[in-house]
Amino acid sequence: NADYYLALRLLDQNNENKVKEAQTKLKRCIKKGDKVFAKKSAQKLCQIGTIQEQIKSAIELAKKFSDDKQSLLTAARVFHKYNESSLIYEYTNNLDLQNDDNELIKIRLSALEKLETGSYESEVFDWFTKRSISKEHYQFYRDIYNHPDFTDSSVIIEDNKKLMNPFIMNFRIELYKRNYTYTYSQVLTIINFLKNGDLKPCEQLASDLCKACLYGSSDYLINAQKLEKLANDFKNTPIEFYFWFYAKFYTMFHVKHLILYCFELCVFISREIFYTVFYPYFCFYIKFHTMFHVKHLILFCFKLCVFISREIFYVVHYPYFCFYTKFHTMFHVEH
Repeated sequence: NADYYLALRLLDQNNENKVKEAQTKLKRCIKKGDKVFAKKSAQKLCQIGTIQEQIKSAIELAKKFSDDKQSLLTAARVFHKYNESSLIYEYTNNLDLQNDDNELIKIRLSALEKLETGSYESEVFDWFTKRSISKEHYQFYRDIYNHPDFTDSSVIIEDNKKLMNPFIMNFRIELYKRNYTYTYSQVLTIINFLKNGDLKPCEQLASDLCKACLYGSSDYLINAQKLEKLANDFKNTPIEFYFWFYAKFYTMFHVKHLILYCFELCVFISREIFYTVFYPYFCFYIKFHTMFHVKHLILFCFKLCVFISREIFYVVHYPYFCFYTKFHTMFHVEH
């Protein structure tokens, strides 16, 4: 194990004559050191020496520690740096697009694009729909993925299934960029794809559809009614929960804004118009509306906790939701 630290000390000297000696010590540690230091030595060996030596070391790292994703990422970075797309394809075939490191997946998909493999489009779409959008998704979409300009009015999305997947990806990227006005205008098109059966129900996409409605429109009650209908349309599917959750959320927002409007109106009237004679009455109703505002917020939290505890996380998280259900009940009674 000491060879690993001795090799690092040699490399810190920034002396080309010491690189060979450092390589020797790292190779000896790979053979004789314990697993942790052998892995660290193999990863370090990929970063020094000639291009051919680095690629060879990266291949040996990917083979020897194939079960370690960090080692695979280190090897993939070397392959990507020197445009070894076939090696990336060979050693990243078993990636989990839903859970593995986004940088590693991005490197793989960049290689597939260059190799023009048949699985390229399907793997890209799975990556863009099975997990939250990250900076790696955004960089890949911006710099690598060839897609139409969907802001161009001449690009017709409806009835064009070939454009559906790129359009869905574009929708998620635009939401990631917080372009809420545009994404809200495209919600109906995506819902039609879902209803027609052209697009499989996808939890991440359903969540994004609801977020687009939340931030792209202030018609909370109308949106709540639409989402309740969608929840019924997609009953017993993975996306039903998201429509119910946001429908309740929008209802709360609608009630909140109505109450706040009444509150502000009372304040305005009491101060500006009837300050003398009717002032005590408006003060009373200001307190009354404030109480209603708090009551509805607490009741929403209460109902949400009950719903989640019974329907969604009954086994694992049930005690936590039971606790907060009692907590919200206490608050409700107190107010």
